[in-house]
Amino acid sequence: MPYRQLKVAAYCRVSSKHDEQLSSLENQAAYYMGLIASNHNWELTGIFADRSTARTMQRRARFQEMLRLCRDRQIDLILTKSIKRFSRNTLEFLETCYELKSLGVEVYFELENLYLSNPTSMLLLTIFASLAQAESENLSADIRWGIRRGFEDGSSSFIDKPCYGYRKSKNGNLSIYEPEAEAEVVRQVYRWRINGYSLRKIANLLQERSIVAPKGGKCWGAETLNKLLHNEKYTGNVMLQKTYVPDILTGKQRYNNGQMAKYYVENTHPEIITKTMFNKANRLSYRHKVE
Repeated sequence: MPYRQLKVAAYCRVSSKHDEQLSSLENQAAYYMGLIASNHNWELTGIFADRSTARTMQRRARFQEMLRLCRDRQIDLILTKSIKRFSRNTLEFLETCYELKSLGVEVYFELENLYLSNPTSMLLLTIFASLAQAESENLSADIRWGIRRGFEDGSSSFIDKPCYGYRKSKNGNLSIYEPEAEAEVVRQVYRWRINGYSLRKIANLLQERSIVAPKGGKCWGAETLNKLLHNEKYTGNVMLQKTYVPDILTGKQRYNNGQMAKYYVENTHPEIITKTMFNKANRLSYRHKVE
């Protein structure tokens, strides 16, 4: 039977784009390239690295690319630093491990010193994955606690988070952004809405005037305008905790419709429109949300 080298891949991940994290990712990749090259029984398939805070595997492009190659029988062995690099979601982690086992793909978790093919590994991997998930949940709980304390005492960084029409000044506070006429666009949108214009008509008027949308596009969507018309930040005040994350494993935000406390902080920055304009436009927008 002819000799065949094992097709080996390595998976690396860091959870932020900070310089030290990126350096860590580069070091991991270089380490695995050297390790695989030093073994004459191995053939490098690829180093798959994600710079991602994604809580689910589905949102990690390079991880998904590696799985596709496994399904195409292009990978025999995956090397990775630890279970945490794969996933902190126990169920998702185990589902992926079972799929890789069914495909005949071996995985070696260095930190835990475990091979996926070892008969006793699945129990240990389940325990380690559960501990990793618990650690993640505890960390998220601490972060959420800190955010809420900031909401309560008015020290939250979300207060000075810029939106269309504002920029941060040199001292870190919000200031009205007039150079690109963004603030005047906001005022005009409110005037049109108060005068009974539908969102569709406002969007068309903005496009006719070649006014660039907040994210740089040519077209203003109804949802973008709806958010602008409901953003109390334009009155010089801030409503905190308008959204929340019910499930830390998915990280998906939901609108806070009374599930949690909201915090209204007044006079935090210069107003672009008056409260009277805001209230008039909102009475209209509640009747015609996405026309």
